[in-house]
Amino acid sequence: MSMKKTDLYKALAKKVGGQQKAERTPERFGKAAKAVAVEEPKAPAAPKPVQITLRLPPALVAQLREQALSHEDGISGVVADALQKHFKPTRTRKKAEPEA
Repeated sequence: MSMKKTDLYKALAKKVGGQQKAERTPERFGKAAKAVAVEEPKAPAAPKPVQITLRLPPALVAQLREQALSHEDGISGVVADALQKHFKPTRTRKKAEPEA
């Protein structure tokens, strides 16, 4: 007795499914992918700007906006320049050692 058409398709699907399971996993997946990823060093990432929130008097904000119009980086650039000038490292004098 011959098989029905749907039974033939089911048998074919099982056969194909078994062949797919028996195939080797490509190297781009699994453990091989981790080995490749480890070999390639990542490029150093540029530091990302950090968002801060400030509460400033309105008069100071107006001055800040005026300065920002002439600065190429805008308000962020003006604030960054001001902070760098404020926190500029200062040289400390060495203490004189007492003579014995």
